[in-house]
Amino acid sequence: HAEAIIRASRDEFQQMADTAPAMLWITEPDGYCTFLSRSWYEFTGQTPEEGHGLGWTNAIHPDESVAARRAFLVASERHGLYAIDFRLRRADGEYRWVIDTGRPRFGESGEFLGFIGSVVDIHERKLAEAALAERASALREADRRKDEFLAMLAHELRNPLASVTNAAALLQEGAEADEQRWAADVITRQSGQLSRLVDDLLDVSRITRGKIALRKVPLDVARALDGACEAIAPLIVERAHSLIKDFPSGELWVDADPARLEQIVGNLLANAARYTEPRGEIHLSARREQDSVVIAVRDSGIGIDPARIHEMFELFAQGERGIARSEGGLGIGLTIVRGLSEL
Repeated sequence: HAEAIIRASRDEFQQMADTAPAMLWITEPDGYCTFLSRSWYEFTGQTPEEGHGLGWTNAIHPDESVAARRAFLVASERHGLYAIDFRLRRADGEYRWVIDTGRPRFGESGEFLGFIGSVVDIHERKLAEAALAERASALREADRRKDEFLAMLAHELRNPLASVTNAAALLQEGAEADEQRWAADVITRQSGQLSRLVDDLLDVSRITRGKIALRKVPLDVARALDGACEAIAPLIVERAHSLIKDFPSGELWVDADPARLEQIVGNLLANAARYTEPRGEIHLSARREQDSVVIAVRDSGIGIDPARIHEMFELFAQGERGIARSEGGLGIGLTIVRGLSEL
């Protein structure tokens, strides 16, 4: 009668284990597995002979199998709780993240009987956690770039403001005519620099909010390129660069916004001029390719790490330079270039 009750109890547990949503397992005091529910075999494709003992660990991903086995054996020796995440090989060969948890079993007199535990598929949760972690990392990086940008902005504004302040003080002191002309030139030049900085900031804001509308007209590309070259000429002269132009006049026509095309090319030329050592070469070319016109800016500067090309067009991204090595500008020129080009 007692054996019948035990047998019925085991059959009832077997049915419960085989219909449970989790994979259930039981081990003996020596740590060897003596029971795995049907869902384990269906998930892993193992047979009872392959899964019993420590054979169940063979289905764990090689990168986690040693750690999982060690964690289980340590818990078994200490008769403590056991919990670990690892990737488990499915019958089709795909690995999925699971959490394996177990708790010790004790007899009526307190003797250790082994473990009972469960394995639950948490693959989607793991992927979501990884995505959240990646997003958090991206936000931290964006925050770091923003802080660097604000520091650079303060630096870029302070220099022209200091020059304007000094020139204004000189005028107030009743300077000689030559000094007055010099002071007026400084104020005009530095005010222009401040105006360009503010315009760049406003353009970034308009682009990100979709507030820029292009005014397209039939345009000779050479006119826009010449305009960009004229605008950047002072920086080219200041850094003693050679600007080599290679494009025909009156042959390359497109429907474009003249001001915005000139701005795009001007920003590319400014970026090339700032990141090229003095007395470098900058090449500006344009050519027809089928139904399009390809405009290219090439320089003899330090270049951009191929791994960073994409991020260099992101807001707040800058090249390998700090405030102390600033070559001028806010590092948003390429962001404007991409934003205008995508309109």
